[in-house]
Amino acid sequence: MTYITVINTLNKPDINKKVHYDAVKNYFKKDVATKSGYYQPTKNHPKQQKIFDLCQSILEDIVDDNPDLIRAIDAGCGIGDFTIEMAENFPQFDHIIGIDFLKEVITIASKKIKDDKKLSFLQSDLLNIPFFNKIFDVTICLDVFHHIHNDDFQSVIGELARITNKYLIVEIRNKKNIFYFWYAYVVHPLFYRNLPVSTTSIDEVNNLIGKFHFQLFLASRIASTRYSCRRLILVYKRVDGNKSCEI
Repeated sequence: MTYITVINTLNKPDINKKVHYDAVKNYFKKDVATKSGYYQPTKNHPKQQKIFDLCQSILEDIVDDNPDLIRAIDAGCGIGDFTIEMAENFPQFDHIIGIDFLKEVITIASKKIKDDKKLSFLQSDLLNIPFFNKIFDVTICLDVFHHIHNDDFQSVIGELARITNKYLIVEIRNKKNIFYFWYAYVVHPLFYRNLPVSTTSIDEVNNLIGKFHFQLFLASRIASTRYSCRRLILVYKRVDGNKSCEI
């Protein structure tokens, strides 16, 4: 069953996976080559910076309550800015790994850390993450879900859940917001053109991730209400009897 709703800027609802991922890869390869768009300095992307800051704040609370967390992974790390910030701000982590499906961004990220043994970067597909079950105490996946093809969405969530021992933190593009149609039919076609972009909701992600023994622990946002916020951060925890928190 598919739980994600696609805003397809290619205007082909049945777009196949190869076309989908080729479009995503070409978009980001161009950005990283020209140092434009997503790969400009974070200060040029205030909303992205807010997401990073919000995730850092959430991590601070989690780490304070769980001093035994020692391994983390940034899935979809890009050029590694957030991964490196995480290593600097959370010394209790023995090792932090960043993975991304683009070789170009992993090359850039790896050059930034030089001989830092606490950090490493690896090219990897989220459909086949090359790590053992529950090896990471914290898994973070920001700015990624909306680029996943419908047919792969549940598999990606399953892989992220599989490698996560305690906390899984993900960002979604919230389809239940009052600006949905504006973004779908004006902003995306105008600014992103051939980039396939999809949206989902908290309930839909809950339905999927619950199959892998996780439950919603926290839902957070950068806007005042859920219905005015397009980007949400959801924190999931392996089921231990805690009640879910409402946004």
